[in-house]
Amino acid sequence: MQAHKQNDTKQTEKQGYCFEAVFTLILGLVSILGIVLVGKGGMLGLTGLIFAFIAHTEMKNRSLKGRNFVIAGVICSVIGLVSNFYLNGNFLSLLN
Repeated sequence: MQAHKQNDTKQTEKQGYCFEAVFTLILGLVSILGIVLVGKGGMLGLTGLIFAFIAHTEMKNRSLKGRNFVIAGVICSVIGLVSNFYLNGNFLSLLN
């Protein structure tokens, strides 16, 4: 009986990685690379922040792993956005 209870507690652990969390990190890194190589990448940073919000709610609802991916993706996306504003000087530079 006690072994059965241990199996039940192990099933409540987090299952797998959230795809959106990994995608958030990829978008953030590509945003930084876009700023460094081409001078544009702010829209990717904004998209990364949107996916970070989606990933966070998905991880809470389905108890998935990937919180560190989301944190790193948000940091990279913010760096990409701030760099874009610094280089181009305005909000409309996201659209170009």
